[in-house]
Amino acid sequence: MRIKILSGLGLALVTLVVLASCTTTASRPERQPISDQAAVVNWVDSARHFRDRKQFDQAAVILERALRIEPGNARLWHELARVHLDQGNFDQAIQFATKSNALTRDNELKTSNRRLVNAAQSRCTTTSLSSCRKVIQNQYGRP
Repeated sequence: MRIKILSGLGLALVTLVVLASCTTTASRPERQPISDQAAVVNWVDSARHFRDRKQFDQAAVILERALRIEPGNARLWHELARVHLDQGNFDQAIQFATKSNALTRDNELKTSNRRLVNAAQSRCTTTSLSSCRKVIQNQYGRP
């Protein structure tokens, strides 16, 4: 009798876990890792570490290394665009975000890239404004 109760509880527990995982997956899709390659994932983590500490040159070098391995990875291009935006290289940020958009079908990433471009455009100083406008016009066909 005791075994039947335990096995019945075990079955109920397994059923609850399965149902809970189905509900979670259906309501909130899992975000894919930035890469299937462990080295690239580690480099991105390191680049984010440097970026958080405002060591932008180191972050950019690491992301460029990752891009040599996966030049078609839109999320890597986005990460590099973010570094350049934070560094104040607005024209580079716009170019890399545009490259990211060209490589992806992910609407969430495209939206992030558009926001990045808008942020770069709004931060352009009067000395770099003409350069930023040229890049935006070339990339997006608008001033």
